[in-house]
Amino acid sequence: MPTGDVAGAMGKGLVAGVAGTVLMTLSSTTEMKLTGRAASSAPAYAAAKVLGVEARGEAERARFSNVVHWPYGTTWGAIRGLVGLAGLTGPPAAAHFVAVWGTGLIMLPALGVAPPGARVGGQGTAHRRLPPPCLRLRRRPGLRRPRSPKLHAVTDRRIPR
Repeated sequence: MPTGDVAGAMGKGLVAGVAGTVLMTLSSTTEMKLTGRAASSAPAYAAAKVLGVEARGEAERARFSNVVHWPYGTTWGAIRGLVGLAGLTGPPAAAHFVAVWGTGLIMLPALGVAPPGARVGGQGTAHRRLPPPCLRLRRRPGLRRPRSPKLHAVTDRRIPR
């Protein structure tokens, strides 16, 4: 496999990763505005824990979370480019999707910065388990669940409405 092919696949993946991160950011921001959910600080706490750094205030934590968010999503795009270069399709390629979503669901609780999905309940679980476009299905009449209290991603305490 020529080096140019690998670099090309990674480059295409990086562009796709940026585009995907943009779309996911727009989608989750829209979902937060529609549902009143606060932005999660769990990614900032997780990165701080792994990197051994500390954000000292809310503004710094939000900025740090944003700084972590973009390279994380872009890197997953580069990996997807390599999956495509390897010629993987169907279920093997779907493993990339599972890895992207599963990492957040497993890694954040394992680092102790977010409760396991089963403990979050209702809306909080959905935004971590489902891609934001899938959340539209939950908002259709007849598919709504009773409102559960909003819980802070790190402290697991109720957030006042």
